Amino acid sequence: KEFAYCDAELLKASKEMGFGTNWKAAQEKVKNTFVEPGKQPQEMYELYKQSIDFLKKNNLLTIPELSEESWRVMMMALKILLSALWLTLYLNSEFHVAKCLDHDSAI
Repeated sequence: KEFAYCDAELLKASKEMGFGTNWKAAQEKVKNTFVEPGKQPQEMYELYKQSIDFLKKNNLLTIPELSEESWRVMMMALKILLSALWLTLYLNSEFHVAKCLDHDSAI
């Protein structure tokens, strides 16, 4: 049942992209549409600017000036990323264990 749904959505997306029922061609196009290595921060900044412009133009959100001035994109080295991931997982597991214990058991 779930696979049938996924297949239907795959064909729907393929048709919306102009490939008809040739979902493999649509998938290949998506696969080959990517930002070149090293250009990701610039692309993220462009998406950020588009988002901010949209929010302001439609008066959907108030964005403090300081937030706009200090927003930045920083790519993390793999070693730092893995360390941060490990720390996050560790802290989350400790937090969930502490939530399950009553106060006396946690001490």
